[in-house]
Amino acid sequence: MEMNQMMSKLMLTVLLLSVSVGSAAHNGHDHGGSEANKTVIYRQSVFKMMGWHFKAMGKMVQGRAEYDAEDFQRRAKLVHALTQMVAEGFTPNTQDADAETALKDEMWYQKNRFDGLVKELQEASSELAKLPVTADKNELRKPLGRVARTCKQCHDRFRHPL
Repeated sequence: MEMNQMMSKLMLTVLLLSVSVGSAAHNGHDHGGSEANKTVIYRQSVFKMMGWHFKAMGKMVQGRAEYDAEDFQRRAKLVHALTQMVAEGFTPNTQDADAETALKDEMWYQKNRFDGLVKELQEASSELAKLPVTADKNELRKPLGRVARTCKQCHDRFRHPL
């Protein structure tokens, strides 16, 4: 599947997820329906989708799921595409959102550090997505681990424990 087709499908998925989350929020849980709250829901959706694909890749590399090189690469490309959407979910207006979030306030005071970690995540996920389909799963451990460590650095610094 071409990257443009994959991006189109990803954007459609994000749109549908946003609509369904928005509908659920409208049924009494949207904390006022402000743009800030909608942006928080957007970023949470992006991270949930990223986690969905990342967990599947981790299981393949760990031997807890059958390794499918094409599926792994597809998921790696999707994770990388999702990393390009992260910044949109951290607009200044979300600092005052009343939607539930695990984001620590420190992120707003260390925004340059946060942005640097997002860039590291984008670079690490790009390297992972560029690996050939023929890559042995053992060759994927190190680049997948780099993505995981980048996620962990950001979580440790800027996210309250869930």
